[in-house]
Amino acid sequence: MTRSERLQPVLSVAEEQDRAAALALARCRQRLQQQEARLAELQQYQADYARRFRQGAGDGLGAARLSDYRAFLDRLGEALRQQQALIESIRAECAGLERRWMAARMRLDALGKVSARYHRQELLERERREQAETDERSGYRGLQRGHH
Repeated sequence: MTRSERLQPVLSVAEEQDRAAALALARCRQRLQQQEARLAELQQYQADYARRFRQGAGDGLGAARLSDYRAFLDRLGEALRQQQALIESIRAECAGLERRWMAARMRLDALGKVSARYHRQELLERERREQAETDERSGYRGLQRGHH
């Protein structure tokens, strides 16, 4: 078995690790985009609700209704903080997955270069052997012709 053939299973594992890491990163980025969109929706909802609150307050709200508005705005503010914390957590996860994918890609690239070098060396060795065999056959025929 040639060196390139012995390296093939290692190269296959590296390719699978690269694919898996790239897929995990893509999924993380997609989750990040979804959560960022959710944050934008919450921010828009908060802005709309605050605007309605200000309009209602201008029209004169009762103490109970005013208290309900403020309590709801507080809950919205907490939801926004939690959403921002979730996004930061996902960003950190994505950064870790990106580092993992980059390491897997570098391993795969390095193994690919080694495999290509082995293939080139094996090709050169095969060409040398074939040339030597051709030279040997030519020399042998030349000797046979010279004796007759």
